[in-house]
Amino acid sequence: MIKAIKIWLHRAEGKEDFATVEGEDVWFEAQNVLRRWGRTAPKPGGGYDKTDFKVTFEDGETYEGRFDLQFGGFDGGQTLSQHVHSYVAFYALVNRPAHFNDENWALHYDRQKSCGDDQQCLEWLKKYDLGIPARSYQQVK
Repeated sequence: MIKAIKIWLHRAEGKEDFATVEGEDVWFEAQNVLRRWGRTAPKPGGGYDKTDFKVTFEDGETYEGRFDLQFGGFDGGQTLSQHVHSYVAFYALVNRPAHFNDENWALHYDRQKSCGDDQQCLEWLKKYDLGIPARSYQQVK
């Protein structure tokens, strides 16, 4: 799997801050930054601080997104690597959120299948190291 080599973080709300982590275990180091920032973030149910991030992988691939920083350094109980995994897995059709009823999931499923994004996302999950244990993936119908 292709490793992440740099993660850039920008806490845009709350106490604004920037950080860039590089090296062997960037997911761990980025989460340490988020834990520090999370000491002054809203508690769950009380909102979140928008935190932008950009992950750069060894092959030059980048992934950008937003992490909704809550107290403790989590987004809805997830670490940054879990957040990225869940997001891409949703579009790869291997992660059906509990709040999606059958009708909503069927619409999402058909939309992803019709444009082929599900396969691109599935291949991306298999190719890039997100700092969590490797998994086998099966799409949820």
